Amino acid sequence: MNWENVHEEAAAAGGDNWMRYALYETGIDTREEAENRARDMTKIAEDLSSSYTWQKDGFNVFVREGDHGLPRKHFPGFHLTGMQRFGDAIDDEWFSVFILFKISEHFPSSAIQIWDNDGEFLLIEAATELPAWLEPSNAANRVFICKGGVHIIPIPRNPREITLYPPGNRLDIGRAISAVLDQKVPTDAGSAIEALIKTRIQGSKRRSLMHFARCSVPRSVAYVLHKDPQLVASAVESFYLRDPISLAACREMTHFAPASKEDMVTTTVQFSRVMYAQMVGQPFSAPKPLAPFIISKSSNSANWEQASASELGMKLTCGFEMLYAEQHLRDLSAFTNSVTVDTYNFDADARWLKSKSRLKRMGYFKENVEGSEAYRELERAAKENFLKNKLSALRDRMEGVQDSDPDPSVPVPFGNPYDRIRKILDEFKASSSRTSDYVHNEPPDSDEWITLTMENFERLMKGRDSAPGAEDLLEDEDDDDDDSDDDDDDDSDDDADDQDSVVEGNTEQEKRGVRELAKMVKRFTSFVEAESDVNGVTFPNENDDENGAPFEFDPDVFMQKMMSALGASEPAGQAKAVEVNSEEEVYEDMNAVMEAMDAELSATKLGNDFVRAGSMFVDAEEGADGHYRPDSTDESEIKPVDIDLNLVKNLLESFSSQEGLPGPASNLLASLGLKISREDVDRRDVKK
Repeated sequence: MNWENVHEEAAAAGGDNWMRYALYETGIDTREEAENRARDMTKIAEDLSSSYTWQKDGFNVFVREGDHGLPRKHFPGFHLTGMQRFGDAIDDEWFSVFILFKISEHFPSSAIQIWDNDGEFLLIEAATELPAWLEPSNAANRVFICKGGVHIIPIPRNPREITLYPPGNRLDIGRAISAVLDQKVPTDAGSAIEALIKTRIQGSKRRSLMHFARCSVPRSVAYVLHKDPQLVASAVESFYLRDPISLAACREMTHFAPASKEDMVTTTVQFSRVMYAQMVGQPFSAPKPLAPFIISKSSNSANWEQASASELGMKLTCGFEMLYAEQHLRDLSAFTNSVTVDTYNFDADARWLKSKSRLKRMGYFKENVEGSEAYRELERAAKENFLKNKLSALRDRMEGVQDSDPDPSVPVPFGNPYDRIRKILDEFKASSSRTSDYVHNEPPDSDEWITLTMENFERLMKGRDSAPGAEDLLEDEDDDDDDSDDDDDDDSDDDADDQDSVVEGNTEQEKRGVRELAKMVKRFTSFVEAESDVNGVTFPNENDDENGAPFEFDPDVFMQKMMSALGASEPAGQAKAVEVNSEEEVYEDMNAVMEAMDAELSATKLGNDFVRAGSMFVDAEEGADGHYRPDSTDESEIKPVDIDLNLVKNLLESFSSQEGLPGPASNLLASLGLKISREDVDRRDVKK
């Protein structure tokens, strides 16, 4: 792998979501020391993740050969690395980052570099606090985890910093590691960046990321889950990604079909939340061999829990059946179990010959003569390691992992699922264990979190990345705290008093709703009365970054210039100036026109489309034609249209007609900094 272009290569690689990490540590001189360090790091990871269920691959560290541009002085031909697939479970990735932070605390002389198929995701997480100079073009080999913190190597900006930091946009990996591990070179990322990343890490190791659920399964499935809880991830994946070919295994259920009702047990299974959602989110009819053991749901609460456990257990059992019947896992098992160092033809493998040549140049065989006993022992050890890595790469290609490395050597963290299940089933058949020995009775978790309400969705969308001071009308807080506009401060109290007098005697929630509507009208009024220019409309939530004076256009001057440029003269008799009526005269003329229009339209249906002054929704009567009639009985009196009330009425009707989907009303309200939920509109419609 070209480590200088590792980020570009990783981003170009396809396949499942994955992450990789490289651990560089000084003071390790031999491969044996590196392998011991890899085991120590793996032990730390196992202790931290003992109660964690991974979606795909678990944390793993192994020794990687080749200098890859590393300084030979500190890294004699190898370093530690690892790779994980995490699929849809983004929290798996961040839990691995948490483990890497802990490893860096245990081993302060190590520098850790991590990236995923999106690139430098640590920088993505801390994007709001990054320095201005840090860009994707110069970020390669600048971000590390060291001594439990985040380190970013800056670009030198003055002669003094040139003596500390390597110059240039493209940073060599060897010089980068030396700078991070040098205590005299300050590379701390800063408290703001640390806080963002540490907050994300703390959230990834919460107990709430797991979900315990009751499942009614055959005793063989319960025994497998007791012996190897991590296999639930492979079974869920087989069920979730099933196809017609894999479903054929469920028609017979040759491996996990229960013999009788006494063969069914109810046990508590630990899922991740992603796995649980994948299981319950897909409707699935029980195959014929399992249909007699399914409990149908009824209105009884106890029966509902039993039926839910029966349905979830049926899906999980089908997942294990499809997993155990997958042909490519069986083929891989047959190949890996038959190939050994003694049976494999190494002389015909070009990669082995290349690897052996590299080992000779590195002095791996020391001064031993080829063919001697010591030489053969070293050669056999190298062959075993090469064959192990080759089989691991074969497994990855069979499962669809795509790597940017031309010679992938990623080990299998948990091994072939088929081999693991087969071993446990053989043990189960020969075992005389009692059912109570492998059935778990922990209480199940509530799955209310899987039901997403509109308010929770809005809160998640807003999240922790919302701009400071942003308003959220969904939160139950005082209206005074919501108001952040300076120009609203003078009139907010008066508006609230006026609206409270309208709904006097109603609940505080109803009063707050009226204040929100008044605020909506105020925003629209200020927006409509504002002047726009040639650049278009400036919304209240947009910053005015206009530079210079506004553009002005005088049509008379323009026409004069055009006539002068064309050499034309003004037509005879054309006045040089046009007398313009005063503003008062224009206003009076417009009023007369509007009154005439009102008198003409009052006798038509169009006049009933608007709510007039003195009418409220609670007082208006709906006519036979579906229009609101004003409460006044004096038809000779033409009351003016209540513009504000009509504005609110039409906006709420338009928003309600969107049925929770995006539309013009919600987009317009959002552009004005206003947020309302479907539930708020429905609640007001009911009260109306």
